[in-house]
Amino acid sequence: MIKIWWPTGQALLPVLALTFLCQSCQSTRVPAIAEHFVLVTQPESDTIRIAPGVDEDQQGHEISISDFYADLDTALLNRMTYPPDSTDMQAFGHWILPIDNNFDGYLLELRQNWFVFKYLLLFSKKDQKFTNLLPLAQFYGGDGGQIKMESWIFKQGNGGPKMLTRTSEHALVMQDDEMEDTYDERVLLLEWKQGSFQEITIPDSSLLIETYPIKW
Repeated sequence: MIKIWWPTGQALLPVLALTFLCQSCQSTRVPAIAEHFVLVTQPESDTIRIAPGVDEDQQGHEISISDFYADLDTALLNRMTYPPDSTDMQAFGHWILPIDNNFDGYLLELRQNWFVFKYLLLFSKKDQKFTNLLPLAQFYGGDGGQIKMESWIFKQGNGGPKMLTRTSEHALVMQDDEMEDTYDERVLLLEWKQGSFQEITIPDSSLLIETYPIKW
């Protein structure tokens, strides 16, 4: 007969302590993809522009697909504009932007076919993990139309940053038996408050659309 020993009383305390320590070590593990990003220590200006497309001067550091899926949970992947495809995708890490004492922002770039997507990953220093994802820049589509997005992040003194995101959607439509180009222009303004980016109401979006144009 096999006897199974199960700790009880005082003998149980060291086992519980060891279990707690192991769980703590696992929960505070720094994501492997974090080593592919570079901290922005002295930005050249108070404004960072994130442009659509591939920047030949800033290729970034390639991230292995296995680490990409290991460090980003399903909730984050579902927030991406276009579903990532492990069979035809490259991931690159760019910069780390300190947001406040509790969060950093990581610029992640994905390339699929000729499509390019750039996201801001929010990293919780307390939890040591990525907790949110926001689209910053994109260029994708097909023969019938394409979508471009680009963003600007503004440093606000000692406070949290503001972020302006412009989107332009180009489409070909038939009018009077001729194909014509149409453009749908949108703008989104966000401000960092209480641990998240929150939308700011824009009284006149046309002014910001004109000030921050997207070129085709």
